[in-house]
Amino acid sequence: MKKTIFVALFCLIFVSQSWGAYKINNNIYANVDVYKAFADLQFEGDANYTIEPQQYSLFLGYRFFPNFRWDFEFTIIAKTEINNRTPDVDPYKYNATAMLFNLYFDFWDMETNIATPFVSIGGGLGSPKVSRATTVGENTLEIEEIEWTKSNFAWQAQAGVTVRVTNNFYVLVKCIYLVMPVITNEKDLEFTSFNSSISSVGLGVSILI
Repeated sequence: MKKTIFVALFCLIFVSQSWGAYKINNNIYANVDVYKAFADLQFEGDANYTIEPQQYSLFLGYRFFPNFRWDFEFTIIAKTEINNRTPDVDPYKYNATAMLFNLYFDFWDMETNIATPFVSIGGGLGSPKVSRATTVGENTLEIEEIEWTKSNFAWQAQAGVTVRVTNNFYVLVKCIYLVMPVITNEKDLEFTSFNSSISSVGLGVSILI
């Protein structure tokens, strides 16, 4: 009986020490990023249009090795007018959301270096939306917004640098290239398909827990 208790205590101490070391080298992190985005928009059979919306992203992730981590991301592309496509009517507007899973490679251990470059690839669900206000019937004062949207696979690539301010607080500078799903339109003659890709440059702050 004593031998069994001794073995049990030894295993408990061993597991506790291993768990503690594991937690020290693997961290949960959260960060908030704000970007200046450049969205390249293509209506099929028409010219390309470029807009500059604001982009906001929230991340919750986990470092499972000093050089590898993953996170879940929620991104919002703010609604922005598409200028000059239809100058004689109400302008089209574009906005989007995305929920993505990202895998990162940090070139060094960001907990022991002041500046650590990184690259990332990710994928998930993207939901772009094109909308336009239009008048209803003969009453020109009655306005209705019509919209076209699609939720499907989206992917992105990231590259940037993480700067360590303290052991738990980091500042990120990054570039992102995000490709949204194609919107197809078979209901009317506004357009037949719509492609969008977003290039972003921005800053973020990250906290390691």
